Amino acid sequence: MLRTRIYTALVLFPILVVIVLTSDPLYRIGVVLALGIGAWELYRLAQRQRYTPSLAAAWFTLGVILLSTIRPDVLQPGLALSIFLTMAIMLWNYRQGDAAPFNSFALTLGIGLYLGWLGAHLLLLRELPAGEWWTMTVLLCDFAADTGAYFIGTRFGQHRMAPRISPRKSWEGYLGGVGAAVLFGAGVVLLWPPAARIQPLHGAVIGLLVALISPLGDLAVSAFKRQAGVKDTSQLIPGHGGMMDRLDTVLIAVVLGYYYILWFT
Repeated sequence: MLRTRIYTALVLFPILVVIVLTSDPLYRIGVVLALGIGAWELYRLAQRQRYTPSLAAAWFTLGVILLSTIRPDVLQPGLALSIFLTMAIMLWNYRQGDAAPFNSFALTLGIGLYLGWLGAHLLLLRELPAGEWWTMTVLLCDFAADTGAYFIGTRFGQHRMAPRISPRKSWEGYLGGVGAAVLFGAGVVLLWPPAARIQPLHGAVIGLLVALISPLGDLAVSAFKRQAGVKDTSQLIPGHGGMMDRLDTVLIAVVLGYYYILWFT
């Protein structure tokens, strides 16, 4: 399992670096695809529990929010239209025998808003001055926190953080992830070109914020999976599970990184 996880990372990481640093259109396409797949995975989790959210309406809500990052004027009418669309689909499904229309309505909008609102910050972050380097900093801090927590938790974990949700996570691993992200964040920015103008202090603070708060996303998705009775959101990425198993902390990290950069740098 660990070997497969490492091999997959070695293949995908260079691709991610190239996309983030060199191609704005390709990066946008990648973000849209990743979030769209994430919505499909959450839709499947809901289906396993006999709920019937509308994937099409969830994708529509997601698309409206992502489009608003370049056309802010579409956000309010677009979200209103997505609510109308979700209502219409909910009523049609209820007519066809759906026993839980309220749940389906809430799940449809919830999936679109969750992935759209947080995921839009993947686009907003890269649009900042030196945005490609800030994006790399935030993503690498998130990966460092995840990796540090895994190895420290595996070796030294004794005190369980949330045994009902994720029995393997420990406070020792959590603190290991914090330390790894702070050190890595301070060090990795030294590799960036001078034009990026990212100071080690900012890298360390981003690492701290990401490592402290992004596990919230991991635990939330773990709770979704536990309710659905599955280990991973899908088997899309060998050794890592599904797209949401990778996006869960990233979606939190990019929000934290974006507003820290916007307000303090």
